[in-house]
Amino acid sequence: MKRGDQRPIAVRDEGSLLVLCMVLVVVSILVVFPILEFGIGVTRANRVAKSRSVAAEAVKGGLRTALADPRSLYRACGSSTPSTPLALAGPGLTTSVSTTCAKVGESQATDSGRYGSATTMVGALVPAEAGRQYPGSGGNAVAAWYSNGNATLAPASNTIWLPPMPQRVVTERASTGFAMPSVFGACTVFFPGVYNDPITLTAAGMVFFASGIYTFTNTVTIEGEVDVVMGDGALQGCATDYEAATYALDAPSQHGISGLGATFILSGAGRLTIRAPLASGTARVRFNQRYVTESMLLSDSSAGVSLMSANGALDQDSAWVSLEKPGVLSVPKPTMLDSQQTSGLAPSTMVAQNPLPAGGALVDIDVTGAQAADIQISGYVVVPQGAVSIKAAAATKANKSVRLNGGATAAMFDVSVVRPGTFVLDIVNPIVQRTFKLVSTATAGTAVTSTAVVIVNQNGAYAIKSWTVQ
Repeated sequence: MKRGDQRPIAVRDEGSLLVLCMVLVVVSILVVFPILEFGIGVTRANRVAKSRSVAAEAVKGGLRTALADPRSLYRACGSSTPSTPLALAGPGLTTSVSTTCAKVGESQATDSGRYGSATTMVGALVPAEAGRQYPGSGGNAVAAWYSNGNATLAPASNTIWLPPMPQRVVTERASTGFAMPSVFGACTVFFPGVYNDPITLTAAGMVFFASGIYTFTNTVTIEGEVDVVMGDGALQGCATDYEAATYALDAPSQHGISGLGATFILSGAGRLTIRAPLASGTARVRFNQRYVTESMLLSDSSAGVSLMSANGALDQDSAWVSLEKPGVLSVPKPTMLDSQQTSGLAPSTMVAQNPLPAGGALVDIDVTGAQAADIQISGYVVVPQGAVSIKAAAATKANKSVRLNGGATAAMFDVSVVRPGTFVLDIVNPIVQRTFKLVSTATAGTAVTSTAVVIVNQNGAYAIKSWTVQ
């Protein structure tokens, strides 16, 4: 090209470029923005789902917290109703939860209609206020109380219950018990077995007899500012069966724990003495009701029994025979469910006499002192050749409670004219099962509610009947 030549230069079409940009903007709006909006929506939905998931787990924690201690729940919510629910402690999470309980139903123990109080010695009467009295108590026919169908091996209507001797743990145990770790406080535990040495529980502190069957051939003395619970169950001790078996220091490998609650068998010179002699403090001695499972066939007769004596006598050949005091007392030898159960067992030598000498009672409860006393025997007391003595004093009776809630059969009752402030000798059919509606609600963030219907037994067993979280 020569200098000076001029040719037209191509000029871009600025209008087309603008159109192209506008197309790209429109495409971005139509494609990118929806994607962004979708992403924002997904993120928002995830936040909501996470918030709901957190709230749902929190309200589930409300139910789990309530069921962490079912026996306390059983007691605490017993007075609640659907219209007056009771507030419970929450799970203590970051998400606040409000939990309430309302009792919607309850069931009593099955009542066989058996006699709740009876005496077997001629001339011995049942205390006037005792319930369900055997009408033949104190009669002149010494064997009438157990003959002609008046006594049965299992509880039955209008009969005296004379249970067979249950299968026992025959391992001999030391009379000192086993200490629990310091985290349990001053807590001593005992395990089922045979105790041949005297047991004395007088030091301030707590004592727990793990669930099962005990045989005592010597005196068990409980007195002073003590808190003693026999067997696991509705009445809480310083330990549970599981804790005793797991944590007791130097505990035996064969602990012998069975069922729930405890049965004491008084054999030979065995007797139970409970006293409240101090000027202050409280003596608490309480038996939990004895429960066994259907598979425990040889121990089934211990169900519902708290105290029983080894009845009968030994003849000149050391054979077990009926106890016969002509014209005064007749008691058959026990029915044995297991032929080996005579090992380490002997007929009770604490045979009742009228008048009763000092120290002559098989079961001796003395609350004449100033000290407060809470004595509760939830199961049956069946000691047909021994005496049950209960003494109180007019000046100090107000703070005394002696309750034989399972009734009692004894050769005689030696009860002072002055009764304890609270005195029960009868079959008290307890409420053994309650149904609760437990509602836990998240009080912050997403509104989520847990609603559960739970059946709780007196002994702490429970079942969740229904549970919804919404």
